[in-house]
Amino acid sequence: MSALPLRDRAALAELSAQRFLSRRQLEELLLAESTLAAGSRTTVVKRILRRLRERGLVQVSPRLFEGLDGIPGETAYSLTPVGRRVVGSGLAEQRGRGAVRGNFLLAHALMVAEIGLCFRRCARGKADESVLIWESDWQVAEGRSGWAALPDARLVYAIEGRQLHAFIEADRGTEGARFFAGKIARYLDLYHSGAWRGGLPVWPLVLTVTLTEPRARELWRSSEGVLGARAENAALARTFRFAALAELRGEAGPFGAIWRVSGTDSVRRLRDGVARNDGTTDPPCAG
Repeated sequence: MSALPLRDRAALAELSAQRFLSRRQLEELLLAESTLAAGSRTTVVKRILRRLRERGLVQVSPRLFEGLDGIPGETAYSLTPVGRRVVGSGLAEQRGRGAVRGNFLLAHALMVAEIGLCFRRCARGKADESVLIWESDWQVAEGRSGWAALPDARLVYAIEGRQLHAFIEADRGTEGARFFAGKIARYLDLYHSGAWRGGLPVWPLVLTVTLTEPRARELWRSSEGVLGARAENAALARTFRFAALAELRGEAGPFGAIWRVSGTDSVRRLRDGVARNDGTTDPPCAG
């Protein structure tokens, strides 16, 4: 891998972490800070992908007919088995989480990547903000086999000299509200087990991002029952929050007043009214 150009290696690393990426997403991850013109950035990434495909390291996945929240269906790219060996990636088969196949998992992976990009866009150009950690599900699972629930991604975001921690759930609306309530129950099982304390400084926010606003409202309402019955205090219940992808991608961004929070009918900012370890209310941050 060391013989490859630097940007080619960076592209392989991003594909290893994310499983699938569209060309547009890969371009943003690799060249968002570049001074190149938009057309030149696109040309550079196309050349990177062509080289990696010619080497047998990257493959093209079927084009999605349904895009993400107004984004037209996109061709996605992923590592080949040879590419995974070159990178040393442990995803999919090697982790016992099953092979990554089918349009549903492809679309889900692209949605998770898009959510991560929303936070990266928010941090871009801000001296006191940055994405410190973005882990995909298979990375979160490493060393955490005893957890009752595993998120689609884990985020640590630096803001104003502190760190905000969050689990990410990407919901495409393919499962019923009752199934989702069971997922909330598993997160509460994880909280009460204390297993998370070995690797996290605080209990994180659990952020569910949906494709539509009506779906965000539906899941918010379905969570109220299980949270009311099993969350021993309002502060814990308030760590579960719901928003639509269009809102994250909109002008307000992920830190705007877009999140539906348990126990209230109004939308809130991401950092509003979250319990600290000492029981006071503040963002779920570690100093």
